[in-house]
Amino acid sequence: MTSPDTQFDSSPKGKLEETLAAAWIQVLGIEHVARNDNFFSSGGHSLRGIRLVKVLRDWGYALDIEDIFSYPVFQDQAGKLVHSVPAAMFAPPRGIPDGCVALEPAMMTLTAFYEKEIAIIELAVPGGAPNIQDVYPLGPLQENILLDHILARSGDTAVRSDLFTLTSRERLDAFLDAWRVLMQRHDALRSAVLWEGLPRPVQIVWRTAELPIDEVDFGHSDPVASLRAFMTPENSRMDLRRAPLIRVRVAADHASDKWHALVDIHRLALDPLSHTLLADELLACLSGKEERVLERLPPAVPFRDFIARTFIQAGDESGIAFFQERLARLEHPTLPYGLTRAPADAISLDEAREDIPPELAHRITSLAKARSVSAAALFHLAWALVVARTSARNDVVFGTTFGGRTQQWTAIDGAVGQYSNILPLRLDLKSDSIETLLKKTQAELAATLAFEQTPLAQARHAAGITGLSPLFSAVIDYRHYDHRLIDERFAEFGVTTTASQESTSWPFKLTVIEHRKQFSFIIQIDSRMAASRQKRYLLTALERLVEALENTPQRLISTIGLVTEAEQAALVQGFNNTIGDCPGSLIHELIEDETIRDPGAPALLTDRVCLSYSQINLRANKLAHYLRVRGVVADQPVAVFMDHGPDLVVAMLGILKAGGACLILDTNEPDGWLAGVLKSAAPRVVLTETHHRSRVPAHGAKLVVIDPEWALIDKSEDS
Repeated sequence: MTSPDTQFDSSPKGKLEETLAAAWIQVLGIEHVARNDNFFSSGGHSLRGIRLVKVLRDWGYALDIEDIFSYPVFQDQAGKLVHSVPAAMFAPPRGIPDGCVALEPAMMTLTAFYEKEIAIIELAVPGGAPNIQDVYPLGPLQENILLDHILARSGDTAVRSDLFTLTSRERLDAFLDAWRVLMQRHDALRSAVLWEGLPRPVQIVWRTAELPIDEVDFGHSDPVASLRAFMTPENSRMDLRRAPLIRVRVAADHASDKWHALVDIHRLALDPLSHTLLADELLACLSGKEERVLERLPPAVPFRDFIARTFIQAGDESGIAFFQERLARLEHPTLPYGLTRAPADAISLDEAREDIPPELAHRITSLAKARSVSAAALFHLAWALVVARTSARNDVVFGTTFGGRTQQWTAIDGAVGQYSNILPLRLDLKSDSIETLLKKTQAELAATLAFEQTPLAQARHAAGITGLSPLFSAVIDYRHYDHRLIDERFAEFGVTTTASQESTSWPFKLTVIEHRKQFSFIIQIDSRMAASRQKRYLLTALERLVEALENTPQRLISTIGLVTEAEQAALVQGFNNTIGDCPGSLIHELIEDETIRDPGAPALLTDRVCLSYSQINLRANKLAHYLRVRGVVADQPVAVFMDHGPDLVVAMLGILKAGGACLILDTNEPDGWLAGVLKSAAPRVVLTETHHRSRVPAHGAKLVVIDPEWALIDKSEDS
């Protein structure tokens, strides 16, 4: 029998391990730590990792956030801990003094403006210069959010709406007073955004701003249903030039003493974690006297410090080099179902929500513990599988949301603002095993953390993507909180959350919520697709990945399918049941028949154009003759590199009438792909449009730029 003296002692050894153990106990809320314990299986996640770094820094020790992910086992992580703290980056102090009556260029410590531009800023703020506390640029994600807002003619997908029910008018007044306290406490809640007449957008912190409250009387109508009607992107647009970026609508319930409050907050002001932090602060305000509230709350962190650090780091080219390496030789964008981003007024979303079954949740957390990875890595891998199958690609890129606080100098509990960012994650699902890819996913997430405030535009440029061409159109947002626990605490003070709505400008988005080893998720997708189907795909991906990791971890991920048995039967049997009467005519012949039968009937409708069968047939006939003169013969490929629209339809019909074969080229594909297809297919003619002409590479075919050549085409025969 082994003596006690020779048994393995798992307790921490030495000053460094004892310090790290104390930090784990404080951050994770556990009683003791063993040397083989895993940070993530002990209750850790990215947010607690940030807190761990902050606690250690306060104690005079340094640990990189990447090392928490790369070395989650305690004894390995302790080997990365050092007894020194890196010097903090210098953030220029706020240059606008209290009592300032006129702004000067030297007061702009984080941006540079001339007096003419400063005058524009002063005129835009009620009260002028005396009401301006600070001026600084936008963060990386804020710039993208503002661009989406400007491009949309109406509506806004960047507004989060929360509908609360309060037991009395007294509770409502206390609730609104709490919001006023928080507005005065946090700069981000008193900020507006200006861009018109300025060389670059900036956010302006007002010294004082009134909470806008609109009291609405819905008469005998249901106030909840009436307020919920406002919780849509179509009804959520705000004037971003006026602070605060918060709007409150209140309504009495005439059938009881209850009141309802709809609180809209723009994503330019707050990220998801900030909403959670503010909920805690609201509870603190509701639970005590106002004059003592601020004493109990952690110090507020000025948002300008984050902006300063972001722009200091922007001059570091290591972020660009990082993404150049990660996105090298990327041949195609990743667009599930061919979906691309669109302005807020041009996208309609379908949504599906699901709680992960407890049994599957337990298996996920057990696997994460056994393989020393985070549950987030497994969800990212499952999402990669869904994106790969819905985009017909193995080498996929999708966006993932980073919290933006890993390099936070001070405590994160008082850091309220829009800190988060969305950056690309690339995974190749072609030839690796599931086990290997899970480790790679964890490693890539950890590596990207060091560059989490790199502007997405820089990452796109690193991938060789220019102009407005997309890099990806699917994103995942992994969060660590449970709003249901917050709701329970609000209920103690006569406040309940009736409904919440958060939209997105991305056409395919997964939001995962992890709390206490339980998981739920929300799928949002362009309404032309069914969110319920994507929900099934994600659940199937998780179940099959977990099963494989438990039993056959070396299985190639490329062998994992997402199609259910019912869908498989529909694909193989239902969709192939083509028995039926066939008209015996080709598509262009059917158009000709309809032209004879009803020439004036509308054949093609868009928001700007209505073409009859007669008009389409006539234009197609003329184009067919034009193409024949240029050498198009039977079965000869004719390439078409055009946007979707009426001219594309006419081009296809004209090619068929000329006897050619249509080769439709996707304008979203990169130029290298286009050159390869043209070389391989060797078409006799290439049809394109003026704005795409420069992208058509040199080739042996005749080039027809269809929009300026219509004058010549119209002179061709019409039958």
